[in-house]
Amino acid sequence: VLNGYGTYYVSGPTNMPDTVLAIADYINSDTKALDAIGMESWMPSETSVAAYINTMKKFLRAGYEIQVTEMDVPLTELTDQQRANQTKIYGEVLKGILELKRNGANISVIAFHAGIDVSPIPPEESAVIFLHFGRPRDCYYSILQSYAETINEPPYSAPQISSSGDLTYTIRDLDH
Repeated sequence: VLNGYGTYYVSGPTNMPDTVLAIADYINSDTKALDAIGMESWMPSETSVAAYINTMKKFLRAGYEIQVTEMDVPLTELTDQQRANQTKIYGEVLKGILELKRNGANISVIAFHAGIDVSPIPPEESAVIFLHFGRPRDCYYSILQSYAETINEPPYSAPQISSSGDLTYTIRDLDH
């Protein structure tokens, strides 16, 4: 896996998708040693969802598996508008990824950067999807809604109580 930060950036003279593909092609020039591209997905509030999804399509057309890593949308200000934008970006990006996956794209991983903040940064200022254990942010619900709308079923099974009294649920596998 070739995993890189900002793989979807196209700004000025920098065209990261083309650079990443050139590196991947170079690695594979003698022997196919690389079959996947990891898209480290730190997405500031000005992220273009279309550019992100178009980059993913470009990597897929080149024959690479995609692994989405460290997905987060950090807040730059603690305003209702920033929180709403964060929720919107998470939802739109997840919907785009899941639509590609539903249509057969080879996307094997969607990993969020830290579900719960354990850093010294106050959780209200971070990109995590939970403020504290059991206290989801609005963006968490947009992720679940995007899954349900795109896949047409909830992302998890109904909760079950085991014989030992534990509450469990199963995350659905998109491939099965």
